[in-house]
Amino acid sequence: MKRITILAFTTLLALVTFGQSTPLSFLYAAPNPPENVCQMQGDAKSDLQAKIAELTDSLVAIIDRQSMLAEENAEKNADEMNAGALRNAGFSGVRAKDVKNAENMSDEEVEALANQMVQQRLNMSMGDLKDLDKLDTVGQKAWAEGIGAEQMANAQTNPKQTKDEQVRFKSQKNMVSQQKSMMDKQAAGESKYRQQLDLLDKDAAKAKKDLDILLEPLFKKLQTASDDAAVGIRQQIHALQDQYCLKFTPRYLIILADYKEYIRKVLPETSKMEANQNKLTKSQTGVDKNIVQTNQLGFEQVKAYYFLLGNIFKYKLY
Repeated sequence: MKRITILAFTTLLALVTFGQSTPLSFLYAAPNPPENVCQMQGDAKSDLQAKIAELTDSLVAIIDRQSMLAEENAEKNADEMNAGALRNAGFSGVRAKDVKNAENMSDEEVEALANQMVQQRLNMSMGDLKDLDKLDTVGQKAWAEGIGAEQMANAQTNPKQTKDEQVRFKSQKNMVSQQKSMMDKQAAGESKYRQQLDLLDKDAAKAKKDLDILLEPLFKKLQTASDDAAVGIRQQIHALQDQYCLKFTPRYLIILADYKEYIRKVLPETSKMEANQNKLTKSQTGVDKNIVQTNQLGFEQVKAYYFLLGNIFKYKLY
């Protein structure tokens, strides 16, 4: 066990020494699964499993620390972000302490504050806003046209403010569109490998039922066999189990290798997603804090690869 720990520690030390605690460095640090997975026994198998486990633990520790920082940032800046979002929506003058104070307000005080904000933004009371539900389609359309006309008048009165708002909204719209496009692309990539693994597991489960039928009489013989006879029976059992492993493990290793390459290629775009999300949050709230930590999403993607790597012996039955 000491030899295993030193082996994994050496890899971790290399990561720290060269300042490479990045998703890509962990991806490259992952040991390549050998082709003879089905034949691995004893220390060789244990060493590989231990190295994967220790690297995975280190990776999870980084992810947990980043998640904690992200939660702390979100909690610490929640009031200012909510206030900024309200100001961004047109409720000028809203401050973080107003949002914070609202947590301790009575229902009547909250309603009064909401009434004040709606009056400022739409020039109408909360009661008037609620009465809109009672209007028919024609009435609601007329109200919307009136609001539109008022906003056009305000735009002519404050052209610079209106232009700035239009530029900001257009920028936010573009960022949202980019984020969705990148997320959809990655979701499609993940789905491809998930489907391949699901199909493999389905085929393996079916074959396992057939294998169990063949193994059942051999295990029964083993219960009453002499020591000499038991050796031969175990050889028959292991031969059948090896056939099962050799049928499905190579498919798994091919999918795993392809998935590793997919992660390697997608990591730069994941960094763009993180930066884009933080930029969008800043634009929407006015708070210049990274809610998504650097490499946070990338580390999560590499963790998914490590999970699959840790299962390379899933079809080895002994």
